[in-house]
Amino acid sequence: MKGPAGAEPPELAMRCFRLDLRYDGTDFDGWQVQPGRRTVQGEIERALESVLQEKIRVLGAGRTDAGVHALRQVAHFRSRTALPASVIERALRGLLPGDLLFFGTEDKIDHEAMWIGDGTVLQSTRH
Repeated sequence: MKGPAGAEPPELAMRCFRLDLRYDGTDFDGWQVQPGRRTVQGEIERALESVLQEKIRVLGAGRTDAGVHALRQVAHFRSRTALPASVIERALRGLLPGDLLFFGTEDKIDHEAMWIGDGTVLQSTRH
């Protein structure tokens, strides 16, 4: 879509979204995307790409092995979407399977998920 005098519209700023999630890992082959395997990261990325209509990379505050559960894990992704976090969260709740639950999505420009210690304590840090 062209702006005034045929100019391209300005590009939206990149935003960082925090995701708080939990999952029953029984039927997952771990966190990290693996070709031909059902993974937590893969399920979230597919759902987000469907909602946002762009390629999305989700980064977690740690990884789990096959069959491992998470009571609370923090992850983040970046997008240029204009959608509010509440709309993204509502869409994800409708698209994700019952063994992967979100209990929070925030637009947190100054947060990224990362490893803490040996990876057993997961949190989001402020930059």
